Amino acid sequence: MWRSGAFYVGLGKHAFYDSGRLSRLGLKFYGVLSFREELETLLELGILVNERDLIVYDGFGSLIFPLYAYPRGHVIYSAGTLVVSLLSKLSIDKRTTVIIVSGEGAEGRPLLFSVLRAYVRRYFWFVREGKLVRIIVKDAELSQVGTLRLDAGEVLEEAQSRGITKGL
Repeated sequence: MWRSGAFYVGLGKHAFYDSGRLSRLGLKFYGVLSFREELETLLELGILVNERDLIVYDGFGSLIFPLYAYPRGHVIYSAGTLVVSLLSKLSIDKRTTVIIVSGEGAEGRPLLFSVLRAYVRRYFWFVREGKLVRIIVKDAELSQVGTLRLDAGEVLEEAQSRGITKGL
């Protein structure tokens, strides 16, 4: 459990996660299914979030990609920039930690990398290798900074010993 507030914003398919499981972990859950809801949620978080809170923003870009139906591609980048700049503002103004979870796009880059690169300092890739989890840390330009290999079983045991997985 976190001492400060913790918020999970699930976009698209992530909006259907079991909110009960997340609340047992101490996360306030927001399931978001449209771009309008996404903006409303970001504005609401601007009111609710306090210093040292945590925001997990899962599914970045999933509600923006349907905008490809519009004739001009810049609509997508404008929408993505709006979302990321609002998250950045929360992070700076409220001294909040924001974790943006995104899928992998072209050339091994995160989705909407051109939007993210102005705001994100570090990227983390998690790769499962049998019983190991390899964490690759990259800087804002996607140059590798470091790598860490962890035993997945040990990570789960540590989480259980700290009570993080209690009630799941």
